[in-house]
Amino acid sequence: MARTRYVKAEAELVRQREDRLDNILFECLEIMKMPEKWAIDRQGNFNIVYPHPMVKREANRIEGIQYLPHKSYNLPIVLLERLLYWEEITKGIALKGNRKPYTKVTPNMVAEIVKLREQGLTMGKIAKQVGVSEHSVRHYLRAGQKQIEAVAN
Repeated sequence: MARTRYVKAEAELVRQREDRLDNILFECLEIMKMPEKWAIDRQGNFNIVYPHPMVKREANRIEGIQYLPHKSYNLPIVLLERLLYWEEITKGIALKGNRKPYTKVTPNMVAEIVKLREQGLTMGKIAKQVGVSEHSVRHYLRAGQKQIEAVAN
């Protein structure tokens, strides 16, 4: 019982730390999206300066905004790890797991699907070879069969 409470408390602390890091990361990204400004240097020259978040050591909090003459910014390692984590999550959502992005099926692809099926390949192998889903292979084979039947009648 005590072990379970300890594990739950530890998981809650990890979640709270990740939430805090995410908030700091998103705040950093918002600062970096801010527009640049014009500044005058000591010689009286006009320069463009870009916003950079001033992150306190250990990435605990943002202390302010610093304007520098370059766009490049190095995120602290812990924030960079969270950014990479979120990129993986959003990439998985965009592709819905291991699915390929939507592929437009061309008439040449349909002809290849029919030809491969006539050679005796399975729907799964045809789908992999052509680069579409098994559902698309079935759909185009049925549509082709209906067209052939319509022409025959």
